[in-house]
Amino acid sequence: MKRPILVLLTPLIALSACCTLSKTASTASSSQLETEHLAFIAKFTVSPRPATPPALPADFDTQVAKISSDFDNAAKSAGWCAAQKQIFVNDKTLFLNDVALLRKAHYFSSAFAKALTAKIRQNYEQLAPR
Repeated sequence: MKRPILVLLTPLIALSACCTLSKTASTASSSQLETEHLAFIAKFTVSPRPATPPALPADFDTQVAKISSDFDNAAKSAGWCAAQKQIFVNDKTLFLNDVALLRKAHYFSSAFAKALTAKIRQNYEQLAPR
């Protein structure tokens, strides 16, 4: 009778160990991606508000693809458990939402960027507490 319980508990213990052992690496990766995300926001913050929206730089799509790839690579790295992979998927979604806003407006006002930065930091802290 004890054997079925052991068979059921063994994968759960292994999964828990995976998440616990790689928490530090996950936090480091998440912190690096947070920094990259915030730098991207800062790059497209304009103050004061321009009369006409500036054009997006020619390499905008290249920048977006590189950062998106960094999120994908973090999620695909060996050793992550399912919960940690989901952190990177969620972070990438936040980033792509910001990209969609930029495609429409071409810039962030300083007030909007300040609020967005606070939201981004809060989301990353919830996903990977430091």
